[in-house]
Amino acid sequence: MADAVELIKKENLAIIQIVNPPRNVLASNVLFKLKECLENVRQDSCIHNIVLTGKGLFSTGASVEEIYQLAQMGDPAKVQGLLTQANEIVNMIENLAKAKLVVAAIERYCLGGGNEIAMACNYRIATENAMFGQPEIKLGIIPGMGGTQRLPRLIGADKALPILLSGGMITASEAKEYGLVTEVVPDNQLAKYVKEFIKSACVKEIVYKQLSDETIFETDSIKGVVENSKFPDACRMIIQAVRDGMKMELNEALALEQNLFANLVVADKARCGLETFLGIKKEPSHVKVSAGKEKKQETKQEEQNSEDDIIEMLQMTRESIREFAARRLTDVNVEKMEEEERIFPEIIQEMAQSGFFGIPFNEKYGGSGLGKTGYCVFLEEISRKHGSLATVAGAHMGLALTPISLFGTEAQKEKYLKAGIEGAMLGAFALTEPNAGSDAFSLSTTAEKKDGKWILNGSKQFITNGNVADFIIVFAQTNRDLKNAGIAAFIVERSWKGISTGEPEKKMGLHASKTVNVTLEDVEIPQENLLGTVGQGYKIAMITLNGGRLSLAAGCLGVAKEAFELAFNYASQRQQFKKSLLEQQIIQQYFAEMRAKIHMMEVGIYAAAKKADKGEDFRMEAAVLKLMCSEMSEEVIDTALQIFGGYGYIREYKIERMLRDARINRIFEGTNEIQKLDIFKNVFKNGGKINPLI
Repeated sequence: MADAVELIKKENLAIIQIVNPPRNVLASNVLFKLKECLENVRQDSCIHNIVLTGKGLFSTGASVEEIYQLAQMGDPAKVQGLLTQANEIVNMIENLAKAKLVVAAIERYCLGGGNEIAMACNYRIATENAMFGQPEIKLGIIPGMGGTQRLPRLIGADKALPILLSGGMITASEAKEYGLVTEVVPDNQLAKYVKEFIKSACVKEIVYKQLSDETIFETDSIKGVVENSKFPDACRMIIQAVRDGMKMELNEALALEQNLFANLVVADKARCGLETFLGIKKEPSHVKVSAGKEKKQETKQEEQNSEDDIIEMLQMTRESIREFAARRLTDVNVEKMEEEERIFPEIIQEMAQSGFFGIPFNEKYGGSGLGKTGYCVFLEEISRKHGSLATVAGAHMGLALTPISLFGTEAQKEKYLKAGIEGAMLGAFALTEPNAGSDAFSLSTTAEKKDGKWILNGSKQFITNGNVADFIIVFAQTNRDLKNAGIAAFIVERSWKGISTGEPEKKMGLHASKTVNVTLEDVEIPQENLLGTVGQGYKIAMITLNGGRLSLAAGCLGVAKEAFELAFNYASQRQQFKKSLLEQQIIQQYFAEMRAKIHMMEVGIYAAAKKADKGEDFRMEAAVLKLMCSEMSEEVIDTALQIFGGYGYIREYKIERMLRDARINRIFEGTNEIQKLDIFKNVFKNGGKINPLI
């Protein structure tokens, strides 16, 4: 087995390369070997230049498994003792850099402990694809090898805090702009550039910045990050480490960080964060006494009764929607709305009066309380008859009312949620921008606070309901340095000064649904229309879109069922070769394949909806269902059109419109390519293992 760290010497040059695939994690054996290599080059008087690098990538940081082992000790003193040993390696690099030229050659990821090692070098040369960050906060812990001390000293506390508190990453070009990186080079030229660089570079003292403005710790943006974090205690410790540490000598500040880390990592919250990341499930305690068993059985029976009641309500709701659709969404009415490119206002009003807009929401605000399952039933049935209407209703209910229901104040719910359920107001959701599509959170729209109000400027693109909505949920950046942690959401009324909309887009499908650009020019937003808190916008958007992906899958299911039934009726009547199409074996195979896909879609959607209504994490399911249902639904519709033959290609037959409308589903609510990336993140997180459902 190859060494975890390789040492190569060439004349006066030493190359120390971390080789611990796939992520070059700084496990204890890697740190031991790294220390050995550093000591070797320290003692070698012939070596004047040292290059620290990693094979394939620099390093993603410490071993989370080993950090968890530290947490399990439960003894801060023992943790601090082991942490001191790890820090000795970083200190060795920093001391070497005072006498010899030490260059970190970085490609791809330089995170956590990897970044802490790199910061101890004289220079950092990075490829264009390199990413830098301190992701410890995402585990519920703080950096422990100098991240809270060297990072703010190198780039300033104002730039370092957003990175430390969000756990996000910055690009190589951003790192250079901040002063973290010396040079950025093309991806395939790192070795060549470093070789030339060390010929002319000289040993230089690392210059650290001072803390110049303590007010940065008290800004709304920073407070918002702490309030919205899953790990507020860890956030507060990071702030304490930076604020207090920058007033100390570096060695004293590093000791402070190690002490804070050691005390935090053994706390229950941090252990839970580590367990969640590692996928460790704690066994539930068993009820041992008979009285407890009887109580448990009673609770189960009550839950079963409640579930039966909900199922009955869902069935009644489905029948009510079907009755409405049969009466109001006739082929003639739907075709007329498509031709006129609008949804008739009376259709919207009747849906509201029938209680459809309140199906998923709390009864307190006029809803039915049927959650995600009820919402999926609604979109499934409406999508069967009219994709444009399903899109308008989905943008209103799922994208505009849902975030208010989940994150709004009581006053916001009384004003907007109630009105939305009653049909008195129509909502829209504005996240996408001309230069922020799949990379949805690279927002250019800004929100600046002045005199107690927020001033919004920017442009939003492809906004469903944008020119007919009474209010729009708008996402804007309050602090670019905070990246996702600086995003805020606002409830913006379309009648307010400074808001304008463009002409509706001429689309391939969904003609009756309005899609427009929305421009905001110095739009004044009162503080009470901030949705959630500053910095919570990213979370609001992701939770909203996650639910939207599930409901979009339900819409795909509905239109697939409709296409199936249309094709079945047609095949039953159409005669070819002296018998109906339905009697042809190849057509029978088509129907078998379509039915199988519809079954898989339906089972998956309602299992995920049930999970969502229990309050469980369904992000993986939502991504899988959005991906597969959008593709399978289109396949079903395409097969149905094939059964219709040439007639299916004529506008007189609605299967033609259904196929045009379906194409957007692979783009809506995050493209299918993004869903694949999200699914792979789950795969990677679990180490390629698939946990059984039962």
